Amino acid sequence: MPSAPCKGGGANKEHSRIHYQQKEYAKADEIVRRLIDATPPREARDFLFVARVKLAMQQYDSAIAVHTDGLKRLPKNCQLWQELGTVYATKGDAATALATFDKGIAAVPKCGLNYNEAARLLINQNRIPEAKQKLDTLIQIAPLSDGAAIAKEILASMPK
Repeated sequence: MPSAPCKGGGANKEHSRIHYQQKEYAKADEIVRRLIDATPPREARDFLFVARVKLAMQQYDSAIAVHTDGLKRLPKNCQLWQELGTVYATKGDAATALATFDKGIAAVPKCGLNYNEAARLLINQNRIPEAKQKLDTLIQIAPLSDGAAIAKEILASMPK
């Protein structure tokens, strides 16, 4: 279904999000580039959205650059670390993905996103003991967190 044209020819964040949701990634990217030229991202959600558009277009190096810029501004943002690691994993660079998840864990030790993503990647590589160690560590340091609840679900579904 084609999207409605932007009223008055203008474009804003909402228009880029609509195009993204409709899987019109090139249109979303065009708007995002214009917005960034006018006002660089400052909040995590802005960095994350721009990087997701780049990832959807399989522009991995651009997505990595956006996450890296975001982490320079917000080095303790757990989700930026997690999504950066996920881009590396999607790109096929598991070693860098795991190293990135570990940096995210070091930056925000009680945030489960990086533990859980690292564990999933390790499971996919059949590195079950290492995955279990990541999950057990999270459960130990943040037992009541949402991340620990997810870690328990991953542990329950892991191959023995």
